[in-house]
Amino acid sequence: MENDEPEIIMTDIFRMSGSTFIRLMIGRYGLPWISTAVFLSLGILILAFTVDIRWLIVFLMILFLFIPLVAAFFYFQQGLKEITVLNTISHRLIFRQDEMKIECYNDPEDVPSFIKTLPYSDFSRYLIGGNYLMVPLKDSRRGFVWIPANAFSQNEMLKKAVDMLYEKLFRQGKTDVGYTST
Repeated sequence: MENDEPEIIMTDIFRMSGSTFIRLMIGRYGLPWISTAVFLSLGILILAFTVDIRWLIVFLMILFLFIPLVAAFFYFQQGLKEITVLNTISHRLIFRQDEMKIECYNDPEDVPSFIKTLPYSDFSRYLIGGNYLMVPLKDSRRGFVWIPANAFSQNEMLKKAVDMLYEKLFRQGKTDVGYTST
């Protein structure tokens, strides 16, 4: 006789480190802008050595003013979104039949201080990174959920969670699984 109870998959309590957060924010959202600035800077640097040395001042302005400002803008513009900010707080993900639940903790030994429930219909797809999944929400103003592979105590639980996400998003017609290098 089969068990009719819906399966619940739970991660350990985890949080995204600051360096991972910066790398993901800039790599995922700021890379086109920063790449454009770098290529423009290289052209200006060539002008500085071939045409006029004053172009070196323009190059240095782009390097020390524009690029850090763009990086900071993307860090804060993406990082302060409703769901994205939860990635940086100690939390646990609970995958249920129709929803994903995010339980945030002030103290891992304590009860959750904040619980957010997201139906799978809120997600647009998932992106596979080197050792994580990134699941953006349909409403880009809300951000994304970051799921590291090491958040699961067993590899089998990770596989079940990915299968559940794929099944839920596949039913919604969202079969475009992306890959990211950051």
